[in-house]
Amino acid sequence: MSRKQSEPPGNRMADTPKLRSHLLSSGRLTEEQFLQAEDYALTRKISVEEALLFLDLVDYTWLGQRLGKIYEKPYRPLMTEPPPDSAKEIVPLKFAERWKVFPVFHNPEENLLTIAMGDPEDGEIVGQLRSILPAPIRLEFTVASTAEIKEAVEVHYKGKAYAPTPELEVPQDFTILADQQKAKEKISLEERAPSQSKVLLLEPDRARASALRTILRGEGYPHVKWVMSPQETVKALKGEASDLLLVNGRFFQPRGSWLRDISSEIKLPHISYYDLAPVLLGQEYSYRQMSEAFIGLTAFLVRKDLKDDQDQLQEILTRVRYCKLLALRLELR
Repeated sequence: MSRKQSEPPGNRMADTPKLRSHLLSSGRLTEEQFLQAEDYALTRKISVEEALLFLDLVDYTWLGQRLGKIYEKPYRPLMTEPPPDSAKEIVPLKFAERWKVFPVFHNPEENLLTIAMGDPEDGEIVGQLRSILPAPIRLEFTVASTAEIKEAVEVHYKGKAYAPTPELEVPQDFTILADQQKAKEKISLEERAPSQSKVLLLEPDRARASALRTILRGEGYPHVKWVMSPQETVKALKGEASDLLLVNGRFFQPRGSWLRDISSEIKLPHISYYDLAPVLLGQEYSYRQMSEAFIGLTAFLVRKDLKDDQDQLQEILTRVRYCKLLALRLELR
């Protein structure tokens, strides 16, 4: 079987339908979460496996165990223990990087080399391994996600620092507030009724979206749904109407082509744009202030250019007043 020229060697992963079936049947992921990972993978041009890991929907171990069930091969974690030096000598760095394989274990006495692959059924890689490695060596295969193999190569070959995610254990009877209602009475906070407005947040970065949703909930907006792309925005609005579309103005320009594309597919709610950097640095200006400054500057330039043509200047001023009156009648902001 010949591989396409554009496809890097060793870059195959589990068939998406198989992977999808196993992940959904486990109950760990919902259909919506997997579709979100697929959309993110297409947007970032990465594999679905890498998207699942980046979005913190799965971890290396859990994904590796699922791939083990798909291929009926054992999974061994690659990050916790380095491979023997003898295994790294047999599988050098360039070979591991090119073919996306990782030497897990080497038994010199039995001439047995255990190698982790993202797809143990990839005949081209298996054939290359058998043809390149010395004849006495017998090969045994385990499975791991391609993302974990890449990271293991960075750590165990190139010396990249690796800190495992700490597992926090909370005591069974641990509580922060024994009586929440009593605590509220002591603090005497003036609580505001939460808004019933439904907000759709268009934000490509997962961490920023999570922070914004937390802030919005704290400010009384509990009904906030997050989407990562204009395509997801269309799907979400077709499924459920929103009162406000809150958009990252730095990534999605107010008059950009993305807006024209999605507005042709669905009726959009009121759109509000945000740019966090000026707000956090205390440099923000209100829309009203910016509008008044722009109108004032425009009026100054028009008066300056037409100071010798009073008739045309008067006609322009009359039209401006008419437009302002029309805007008020239309309740435009």
